[in-house]
Amino acid sequence: MMPRVYAGKPGRSSAVLIGALLALLLGSACGSPARRSSTGPSKAILALNEKAEAAERRREHLKAQAYLQQAVDQAQDPTSAAYANRQMASLLLFWHQQEQALPYLEKSVEHDPTQIPVWNDLGVVYSNLQQPAKARGALERAVELGPKEPISRMGLAAELVRQSEFELARSHYQVLLTLKIPPRIENATHRALELLRKEIERTQK
Repeated sequence: MMPRVYAGKPGRSSAVLIGALLALLLGSACGSPARRSSTGPSKAILALNEKAEAAERRREHLKAQAYLQQAVDQAQDPTSAAYANRQMASLLLFWHQQEQALPYLEKSVEHDPTQIPVWNDLGVVYSNLQQPAKARGALERAVELGPKEPISRMGLAAELVRQSEFELARSHYQVLLTLKIPPRIENATHRALELLRKEIERTQK
């Protein structure tokens, strides 16, 4: 049976929960590295990325962006295109340019829909840009691809809290405790569950 979903306004405890858990999510997921495929991007695309990284080290941000855009434009195969778009998105996210990063994230998963960290980043960006349905869909996709990935589960749970779906969020936090997670995340999860328990009790009154 599906958990009951509560759609009431979050109380003070859930507001605290949202702030703490989304901050943890943003610190852990946004701009996260994605796994490369077995074949990898082409040498030409990797060379452009190396030039972009060198430009970034020199703090030549616009030149770095130009190299990465060149990689996006020149990518000839899906793996290279996914990689180039992902690298551009990561650079823009590092600069806190989430709106500009969004189309590159979308293109990256279009070329390679198996990238769990990119789906995580998409979920965070959609959420920050006030697109809750898309945020939930992206984070659900990340969990579907990696059910034992703590960041994916944490991200989806936090977004469900934000959408006041407390029972469903609680089920994901409970699963999170069965995974291998650092002590600080385990402690935060226990705190989240306690706050959710109080919030669910409040909504049932």
